[in-house]
Amino acid sequence: MIGMKMAPGLHRSLCLEGWNWVDKDLVAQARSTALSQIDQTIQLDISGSDIDGRMVELARKMLSKQELQSRFTLSRCGCRICIQRKSMV
Repeated sequence: MIGMKMAPGLHRSLCLEGWNWVDKDLVAQARSTALSQIDQTIQLDISGSDIDGRMVELARKMLSKQELQSRFTLSRCGCRICIQRKSMV
């Protein structure tokens, strides 16, 4: 998200949006400005892995919600280093 200049929380609602004294047009304008500043042209090479396949699937779901799934490579890793890290936790 940082590499693409994407504002955190851009694709989720905020508590302040339900407050009656918050200007809804101002919120919409801020969201629109943030969307227009995303750099869709940047090429990122980001990989992630976890020994627990459930965590890999959870990461995929979170990336999908942010419409970033095509920019990441995720895998389940059972290598010795990952197994050692898992046993230390």
